[in-house]
Amino acid sequence: MRYLIILFITISLGANDIKRVEYIVEDIENLKKDYRQCIDLLNLANEENGCSETKLLKKLQNENKNQKKLLRKREKEIISLNKKYKRLLAKSKVKPYLPTLLNEKSNTKFSKVSDNKNGIYKFKASAFRLISDAKIYNKPNGLLLDVWEKNRSFTSGERTKNWIKITGYFVDKIWRKSKEDYWVRDNKVIQR
Repeated sequence: MRYLIILFITISLGANDIKRVEYIVEDIENLKKDYRQCIDLLNLANEENGCSETKLLKKLQNENKNQKKLLRKREKEIISLNKKYKRLLAKSKVKPYLPTLLNEKSNTKFSKVSDNKNGIYKFKASAFRLISDAKIYNKPNGLLLDVWEKNRSFTSGERTKNWIKITGYFVDKIWRKSKEDYWVRDNKVIQR
């Protein structure tokens, strides 16, 4: 009897295991089907995206060509307008009147009083202020002497094309004449 019970328990356990293995095999087959479907969908999506990417690339290339054409057209218009302006200026008997030398970088005006051969212009002395920290040189493109802080005031009566000579400066609101030659770039100053 004992053997019968053990045999029955073994058979019943074996039947459950067989069913369990059958379920596992069935699940594996379903997973393989799902995997194949996913791969097929992914391949299809890649093919569609590849087509749209090439379309987008062609569209961008065409847009780039159009923008280049437009740029060339605008450049030609600018050149023709410059030529037209020069022709009109040449035909005009009235010469442009420029009483001041205008520095476009620092927006300061200098009345031109005299011009000597080395390119130094003398003008009526005026006060200036540094708009940023500036390097001070002994001559234009010369040796660096000092660095002055922003908003420091000084006076000048001479300049070159890109440089201003410091003829005097303020220390504790008292003006002092420069004993040495000090030069600063004109794009670092503003006329007061």
